[in-house]
Amino acid sequence: MGLTDIQKEIPSSEWGAPNYNTQVAIVLKNNEKEFKTNQVVELLVGIKNLSTNDEYGVMVQNPFLLSESFDFVVTSPSGKDISPIFHESFRVSGGVIWVHPGKIDGFGFNLSEICRTDEIGTYTIVIKMKRATPDRRKVLEILSKPLYVKIVPDK
Repeated sequence: MGLTDIQKEIPSSEWGAPNYNTQVAIVLKNNEKEFKTNQVVELLVGIKNLSTNDEYGVMVQNPFLLSESFDFVVTSPSGKDISPIFHESFRVSGGVIWVHPGKIDGFGFNLSEICRTDEIGTYTIVIKMKRATPDRRKVLEILSKPLYVKIVPDK
């Protein structure tokens, strides 16, 4: 879990707007521009800590759909909302990704973990990360910029 140093080099144009000293980005792992139906689409989620002194952890569950810290808004090429639904469970595994002050970390996952991509065309994906204040009284939402994933026919 966590990103390699190379994976942490997410271009500044890919990050969403800052909120609570945090930014989030979702990008294609191998910078491919289009994928064939049934091809694995690997994504990276980057989390940037803009604070100079506040370290925080983000829980990432396995399977990924059980992660309470993240919501995804996924729109199919036909405009249908195919966003995954969080399923609460008490039997999970996973880990915490610690994001140190002024640093970037995150994780990777396969798009098929959260939705089907069997429709030809361009999918739009936005990630919503939830981050609680230290006293846990308020939960703030940090949005990524949209990521566009193009699926083409397998010839």
